[in-house]
Amino acid sequence: MDAADLNDAIIDDINARPLRLHLGCGDVHLPNEEGWINIDARYQPAVDRVDNIGILKRYEPNSVDEIYCCHALDHFSRWDYPRVLRRWHELLKPGGVLKLSVVDFGVIASMYCDRKAIVEELIGAICAAQDYEHNVRHMHWDISSLIGDLGRAGFSRIHRKSSPFHESDCSAAEINGVPISLNVEAVKP
Repeated sequence: MDAADLNDAIIDDINARPLRLHLGCGDVHLPNEEGWINIDARYQPAVDRVDNIGILKRYEPNSVDEIYCCHALDHFSRWDYPRVLRRWHELLKPGGVLKLSVVDFGVIASMYCDRKAIVEELIGAICAAQDYEHNVRHMHWDISSLIGDLGRAGFSRIHRKSSPFHESDCSAAEINGVPISLNVEAVKP
């Protein structure tokens, strides 16, 4: 096999993989060989591409097979996140899947009201770590408000997942042994 054939084989292999965007990846790297491009607002070793996950100018409408975002949509303001959801919807191919994890406000409120946790234990879930510019939580959802927002953005077949998407990220987050993430899947019709 000469260099041109090898290059063509590499391009064919890349084009055969689904295009999957892992948005707000932080320090969690999903496998590139499975088509994942790990994107975050700042460079870290797990990041393949630094970009604004709410804009993603590099990608064309209807070009992405799957988007996964864990505890990063809530870093957009209450005025910006609907636009972000619409942009992600636009990027997905028909039948494309959005996997989304956010802090479950219903669980956090219940933990506080039932005295299962104190404010100091919940503050990270409420406000995020605030250890760099983008790591501030501006929004919270319960299941019905998240389903409503995803529906308004054009998604269908929205359903809650009973297990984390990945054991190594915040979709599996717990406080005092209680899961605090609201993990949902939605499809672009």
